[in-house]
Amino acid sequence: MGERAVVSGRRVVRTVAPLLLGVSLLGSVAPALAKSHTTTDAKNDVVRYDDALGDSDSRGVLDPTRTAGDIVSLKTFHGPHRVKLTMTFQAMSRASENSPATHVFNIKTAGNRHYDLVIFATGGKTQPDRYFARRNGTEVKCRKLTSSMDYAAKQVKVSIPRACLGNPRWVRVGAGEGTFTGSFLDDNPITLFVDEAGRTGRTGDNSDSLPPLGPRVRRG
Repeated sequence: MGERAVVSGRRVVRTVAPLLLGVSLLGSVAPALAKSHTTTDAKNDVVRYDDALGDSDSRGVLDPTRTAGDIVSLKTFHGPHRVKLTMTFQAMSRASENSPATHVFNIKTAGNRHYDLVIFATGGKTQPDRYFARRNGTEVKCRKLTSSMDYAAKQVKVSIPRACLGNPRWVRVGAGEGTFTGSFLDDNPITLFVDEAGRTGRTGDNSDSLPPLGPRVRRG
């Protein structure tokens, strides 16, 4: 990709991250489960933000006609060596330069540690970019972290070595997805579509909250 496309990609991350990462919600308590958990999400609950990069205060509205990027489930598997996450969609279109996609996984572990994993896919690249960091912004170097996008199965999959998460006793996971339409190489309005696992729609009133975390999943 050219330099302008790279700059555009960075604008995507800066725009989606505040909507999908937001501010930390530390006070919730959840029961512990063993080994795996699947969070289901309602269909046709994607929220649209018009003119997402403009100066106006864009407020999200439900768009039940949008199926691409509509999350239907999030599976967390906590094995002896790895934490494996699978986000499944109602429909999943291939990312392009004019329609990039950002997939965000929020992970909380024992000891009140928070991690953010961002998978950013755009056209012209065979592998998506990844950003893995603590909530304080410290990037985590994790050489054996893997991710894949399975368009036939409509799934985004990641596999994180437990060592990269501090070998936690349990994990809680939330996830969200943002896709854009429009070109970042001109001044035309950009439309952002957002969905989160476990939340039925969202509006401008709650766009600064994290995707809801699932229950504690202990190592199997």
